[in-house]
Amino acid sequence: MYDYHLHSNFSFDCQEDLNELCQQAIRIGLTGICFTDHCDFETPSGKNSIFNIAEYQKTIHALQKKYSGQLDIRIGIEVGMQKQNLQKTRDFLHQGSFDFVIASCHYIDGKTIFKETFCQGKSQIDAFRQYFMRIFEMVREFTDFQVLGHLDVIRRDKTFLEQPFHYADYGDIIDAIFRTIIVRGQGIEINTAAPRYGLTGFHPHLDILKRYRELGGEVITCGSDAHSINNIGSGIPEAYQMLKELGFQTISIFQSGKEKRIPL
Repeated sequence: MYDYHLHSNFSFDCQEDLNELCQQAIRIGLTGICFTDHCDFETPSGKNSIFNIAEYQKTIHALQKKYSGQLDIRIGIEVGMQKQNLQKTRDFLHQGSFDFVIASCHYIDGKTIFKETFCQGKSQIDAFRQYFMRIFEMVREFTDFQVLGHLDVIRRDKTFLEQPFHYADYGDIIDAIFRTIIVRGQGIEINTAAPRYGLTGFHPHLDILKRYRELGGEVITCGSDAHSINNIGSGIPEAYQMLKELGFQTISIFQSGKEKRIPL
C-alpha cells in the first residue's frame, strides 16, 4: 500500500515530525509514502503557506537513506492553484526537484473553498459550478502536476454537507476537466480524508470516479491527506478495494515525475 498524500511540520497546518511519520508508516505496513506539504500563495490569512525547499529535500533525502529497504519514501508537494498566482507557483516548483506534484484548489478570490466564506449566499449548484469552472480554467493554463487533489473538496462545506451530489449538475465542466488532463497523461487522486469531515465515501464522489474511468482515465493515486500521525494510511485498503470493483487494475506511484503503475 502507498499513501501519496501526507503532511508534516513543513506544512503550515501540521506539527508532525517527518521521522515519526516514517516510523508510523512502517509500523502499519505501508510499502511507500510521499510527503506532499503545502504551497499556497495569498491565503485568507494574508500569508503565503510555503516552506524552505532545500531544507525539505535535505530532510527527506536523509530519511530515504535511513529507511532504505523498509519504506519507499518520495518527495512531493501539494500546490494550491489560484488563478492570479500560477506563475508564482511554477517558479516555486522550479526551485526544487519533486517526485510528485498534487494540484489542488483550496481558495478562490481570497475565500476558503470548504468553509462557509466561499459558499455563503450561494446555492449548492452555483457554488459547485463556480468551483469546478475555476479548476477547469486553471488546468488549461497550469500543467506542472501529476494529479488533481481532492477534486470535489467543496463537498466538505457544512452548508451542503447533508445535500446529495448529482453529477449531471456539473458533468459538462467535470468532463472538460477530465478530457484536458487525460490527454496530457495526468490523473486524479482518491483522497480518503472525506469521512473525517462528515462525508460518506471518499474524494472524489463515486459518480465522478466512475465518469473518469468511462472517459479513459487510468492515472490514479491514493492518499490519506493525513495531518496527524494517527491518520496515516487511513482508508487506503478500502480505496484499493473500491478501485478494483470499479474495474481499475493499477494505482500509480511516481519518481522524478515519471509514473509507474502497481497492480491492485
